Amino acid sequence: MEDCGYVSVSLAAKALRASRCRGSVVCSRFTSFLTSLMPTLHQIYVYEPLDGKPDDTLSFFTPIFFTRHGQSEYNLEDRLGGDPDLTDSGRLDAAEIASFFRSEVLHNPSLFMRRTAKWDETVGFEVWCSQLRRTRHTAEPSSVVLTQGQIRSFKSLNEIHAGICEDMTNEEVKQIYPHIQSFRHTDKVGFRYPNGESYQDLARRLNPILLELVNSKPCVLVVAHQAVLRTLLSYFGGPPVEKAVHSSCPQRTIWVCTYNRLGEPRLAEISLPPRRSRESGGKSEGAWTGW
Repeated sequence: MEDCGYVSVSLAAKALRASRCRGSVVCSRFTSFLTSLMPTLHQIYVYEPLDGKPDDTLSFFTPIFFTRHGQSEYNLEDRLGGDPDLTDSGRLDAAEIASFFRSEVLHNPSLFMRRTAKWDETVGFEVWCSQLRRTRHTAEPSSVVLTQGQIRSFKSLNEIHAGICEDMTNEEVKQIYPHIQSFRHTDKVGFRYPNGESYQDLARRLNPILLELVNSKPCVLVVAHQAVLRTLLSYFGGPPVEKAVHSSCPQRTIWVCTYNRLGEPRLAEISLPPRRSRESGGKSEGAWTGW
């Protein structure tokens, strides 16, 4: 044990010290991660009360919202990847997501405990999306509500790249590349599309985004793709990627992440009314009952 490296952290001094860590990749990455978190950890140390229950929500952290893009042309055709636009139903999805943020989030004083008029003026909200049309066009109505139309687009939030299978239907992949389907079912997380990506590649690509999200002062809405959401949500209280890859991230759904006093993420899922109910003119209650 005497030769083990260690990292000591002082939240009061906003400093850390690494000892006996030379040559250790794990220690180096861990130290880098802690360094990026130090400003946030220091603010928690300064502002969070010492008393309270472990399950109480940390007031310093702003919630993080996630949603999937609206229905795209490729969703209807069961195609992989590409850069399709939204369908008419997808544009309706985008409008109703924006309506949720207008009614439930924009002027909600209980969104988080430290929200003030000064915060709204100087920090406020941000809307993030990928560089692909289906997320940008889903994000646009919400950005009008939250950020006066400003959107931050990231290449790293693009959907997992399907390589030689891009723009193909799943049926075409089965017929032309039957071995690909077999390998995918054997190891969906580790499988890499030829000339494309695996979920492991995607997780590495998302690392910088994760660090920025954790340290973000604005309240962020992330509009993303299914594979990206499966990976991101696994870091914020969702199921691990190994399980998430076998379930869908439904459209017309909003996830919100908060933290308890132990620093554990808590993920709530909010379902908007089904699309068919709106189109038929009927009323349908969503799963959201308020903050």
